[in-house]
Order: sequence, then C-alpha cells, then structure tokens
Amino acid sequence: MFDKEEYKKVINVPLSVIIASFVIIIITTGMTNKNGVSALIGGYTGLLLGIIFLIVLNIPSNNWLIFMPLIYVIIIVSLLLYYLYAYFGKISGGNISSYYNSFSVLSTIFIAAQMSIIFSAFMNNVKPGVFFSNKTFAILSLLAVINFLIVLTLGIVLNFYSTEG
Repeated sequence: MFDKEEYKKVINVPLSVIIASFVIIIITTGMTNKNGVSALIGGYTGLLLGIIFLIVLNIPSNNWLIFMPLIYVIIIVSLLLYYLYAYFGKISGGNISSYYNSFSVLSTIFIAAQMSIIFSAFMNNVKPGVFFSNKTFAILSLLAVINFLIVLTLGIVLNFYSTEG
C-alpha cells in the first residue's frame, strides 16, 4: 500500500491525533465540572479514533494477532467512554467519591504506558507486518489486564459510591 518513506509520513497523522488527545485527557482527568467532563469525553474519543486509524493504515496484514494490544486499548477506552456518558450527570455534578479521581489517574497512567510502548513499536518497526516482539506483546497484555481491572473498579465506584444526599 505505502512504501516505507510514505508510511513513516502517514503514520504521523494518527500518532499526532493520539498525542493531542492524550494531552487533553491528562489536562482534564479529575475535573468534575460539565466542561471538563465534556473535554475528557472528547479526548478519549480522539484517542479511540487515532487508534482505529492506526489499525486501518496497517490493515493489509494477514495476522490480526498483531493488533491485539491496540484492540485492548480500544476496549478499555470504549468502557471509559461508556462510564463517562452513563454517569455524566453524577460526575459533572461532583457527586462522586474521591476514589473516582484516584482510579481515573491510575487508568490514565496505564493508558500512557501502553501507548508509549505501542508508539515505540510502530516507530521502530523493523520487519514488515511484525510490530511487537513476544516480550512486548506480553507486557502490553499484562498492562491491558491491569488497566481493565482498574476501569472496572472505576465503574463500580461510579455506580455504588456517590456522595449525594
């Protein structure tokens, strides 16, 4: 589809979108007003679209297993977006436990770790169609499982631990 030089130029577009979205996520994580939560939703949406664009750019690959770390991040970000939409009123009203901020920051840190490893793999791609070594794949899978548990805990906090009344 692309030769190596064109690929290096085109891959910068989704990476730039992901970085810009992540800056928005970092700035708005922990905000509990309406505009802050809306910006956080926008940041996660941009991150999701950037990751999907990365997959689309690399779609000629015959091995879908190489996309699993990206699919893990898509699942986690989608779950975070669901929680932000479902509990928008509770979060923007400030009717949430302080645990929400703690787990939100933890999830952001884990997403940052995952994305930095993924960026490194995409930028240092030596073999066509092979982005992750077995060790990198295992580390990304472990980070995804831990982050998934953090996000599930975040959902439990939002559902059961409110400060209303």
